[in-house]
Amino acid sequence: MSFNSKAYLDWLGEFNPLRRVHFSMGPSVCRVCGAWCSSTLCQACLRHHLTHVARCRLCALPSDSEICLDCLKHAAVWQSCACAVTYQEPWRSLILDFKFHANAGLAKVFSEVILAHPMAAALLKQADFVVPVPVSKERLRQRGFNPAQLLAQGVAKDRCLNQALIKLKHTLPQSGLERVQRLRNLENSIAVNPLMATQLKHRHVVLIDDVMTTGSTLSTCAKALQSSSVARVSCVVLARADSISAAQSDSPA
Repeated sequence: MSFNSKAYLDWLGEFNPLRRVHFSMGPSVCRVCGAWCSSTLCQACLRHHLTHVARCRLCALPSDSEICLDCLKHAAVWQSCACAVTYQEPWRSLILDFKFHANAGLAKVFSEVILAHPMAAALLKQADFVVPVPVSKERLRQRGFNPAQLLAQGVAKDRCLNQALIKLKHTLPQSGLERVQRLRNLENSIAVNPLMATQLKHRHVVLIDDVMTTGSTLSTCAKALQSSSVARVSCVVLARADSISAAQSDSPA
């Protein structure tokens, strides 16, 4: 009997996050060079585009120093931050496809990219728990899944707490907003799940997100965790936008 993916997804239920996921099996072509391969990117393109840039260990922006001048003047909310790639091609197009075209299957290769980064891998290994940046019920219904949650499960399934943070209200998309507007947009929007507050207390938590632009979303999440007596908060993101304009106009919703 052949596998009927549509019937299986229907059986899972109408609001299951997998209902709009694209499944692909068998041979494929590299999204960058077009060569035949068994993954999203061939090994040659992965090696070529996984160039590790020297970055500040607090804000993850390019820096010749371990901590950049801005972070020396204005301390970050978290203790460490690592990003796997720069938010530029080919990663930009792949991430947009992942987030806005229901291509959740890309989470696998993105998780591998994160784990291939030395600092990101070290932070994840040290973490007691890995917590994805939450999305609102409206956004979850719109997309069908939370991109950060799929990444968190991909890099540390055994320590992933999907419901540790709760999005209390639906907010405007962060893209297109200036830093001050982003912070105002997120006010009182994220909180720690009361059922998990005791479990998180005095622990090292690593926040996971797909793209970091100004850091306002991660900052809001970190402050919520610290209010529940989390001992240490670190951040690991798939991609870092090296300027606000690099990611401002990417969100179609």
